[in-house]
Amino acid sequence: MALKNLSTQTMLALSSSWTDPRRDRPALAASAVAAALLPKLDAAHQGLAATAKPASAGEAERELAALKAREAAIDRVHDRKVRGAYYLLTGLAALADDAAVAGARLALRDALLPAGLAAARRSYLDEAGDAEALPRRLDEGQRGALDRVSVGGGRTLADEVDAWLSAARKLGELEAKRAELAARRPARAPDRAAAVAKARHRWVRVVNVIAQALALDEAIAPRLDEAFVTPLRLAEAKASR
Repeated sequence: MALKNLSTQTMLALSSSWTDPRRDRPALAASAVAAALLPKLDAAHQGLAATAKPASAGEAERELAALKAREAAIDRVHDRKVRGAYYLLTGLAALADDAAVAGARLALRDALLPAGLAAARRSYLDEAGDAEALPRRLDEGQRGALDRVSVGGGRTLADEVDAWLSAARKLGELEAKRAELAARRPARAPDRAAAVAKARHRWVRVVNVIAQALALDEAIAPRLDEAFVTPLRLAEAKASR
């Protein structure tokens, strides 16, 4: 059989009838050899039908663009708080007349930001991961020290660190959402062509197996011949011409 010569539309038309209980499905289900292969036929038909959907930007693409813009805005807050904390503690250490106080402030800065200002240049997921690790890097005294550093407006350095951690965690959540949306985007043209070819090949293999199995049935029912064999042969003949 030259099933590969069939157009995708012809393949879908044939298997639409074979998978429809109001059309030719009952005839196939009545055959012992065909019935066992019907789940494979259903999957092949659904896979081929999925590739026939036109590619469009759609809602997922628009949501993805909006999400990227939101991530960028949140990351600006994160990076601003990171740099502010770094420079504030560095400045306070420089202003301290007591070497021990200066050392404690630098130690607090380094506990908050072991990589220094590079923390403001990481990926969103890295920033989210660091937000989970940071609280465990601080000892009780350092956590208390954050509360004692005033930054004006009734806020403390602890408030600013909380703001950057909150931003980082939100970035992690948005990255998960971004992955979901990216998976819903239409495939690029080369990827789509490969998906269509794969779906067609699967359809041909399944239909070939069913046809070969039916060929072993010497007493094939007339209804089954009408439902499967004859339409398939006619479609092949037309495609060959």
